[in-house]
Amino acid sequence: MNRKSYNAIATSWDAARHTFYGHERDYLDIFLDGLPAPSCILDLGCGTGRPMAEYILSRGHYVTGVDHASKLLELTLRRFPQGQWIESRIEDFLSTEHFAGVVCWDTLFYIERSLHDVVLSRLAKMLCADGRLMLLWAARIIRRLPIRCSVKGSSTIPTRPKRHSPS
Repeated sequence: MNRKSYNAIATSWDAARHTFYGHERDYLDIFLDGLPAPSCILDLGCGTGRPMAEYILSRGHYVTGVDHASKLLELTLRRFPQGQWIESRIEDFLSTEHFAGVVCWDTLFYIERSLHDVVLSRLAKMLCADGRLMLLWAARIIRRLPIRCSVKGSSTIPTRPKRHSPS
């Protein structure tokens, strides 16, 4: 969906996306575990701030959220004035700030595939030493693409997603 589409459905999106689904909170707990509070966390594609940014803030951290939909950010700012909320497309976002963690939850698949390397390289530069990246990518896309992960100071390590058999 594009900016215009998300702005058009902001109220219904807010009503629909206000709580965790499945194991999202568990994953976020693992991501935050051991980070001293307050740490600075970047939430890319933050939407209305719920539930991800809301939970990160409740754990005593600072949140900088980035989203391209101004109507979603208006809701976020009203609800969470203690955060920093920036209107920008993820692929255009640049920051000189360093973050202890970056959350990119269910957003990367909106970005043209040819820009993924550029976006992920920028994110790596925004991370503090030993910073963390939590990335969720649409499962149907991830099965078709090889995944590469890079660790600072090492070469790129090719990996493949595990195949899950239907239950």
